[in-house]
Amino acid sequence: MDEPFKPKGADSKQLKQARQEANMSAQCMADTLGVSRRKVHYIESGRSDLTIKEAQTWLHATRAPVLDFLLSHFPALHLELKKHLKS
Repeated sequence: MDEPFKPKGADSKQLKQARQEANMSAQCMADTLGVSRRKVHYIESGRSDLTIKEAQTWLHATRAPVLDFLLSHFPALHLELKKHLKS
């Protein structure tokens, strides 16, 4: 299931920073995601949801650390990884 979530504060800033560090314009990111440039702006300002698929595409396009992002948004995943690492 691809549930939307709304990045808040630091998360939305990290998404913008990752895009800028990858030298991608907002329009280029919009084209990559298949959304409007306005939606990219809203995501980066924390005013719009994005789906897990969009987040994955964003992080892949910018070569940002996906695992850190996922662990910060999905505590249950973090606990599962800790269990497996102890094994």
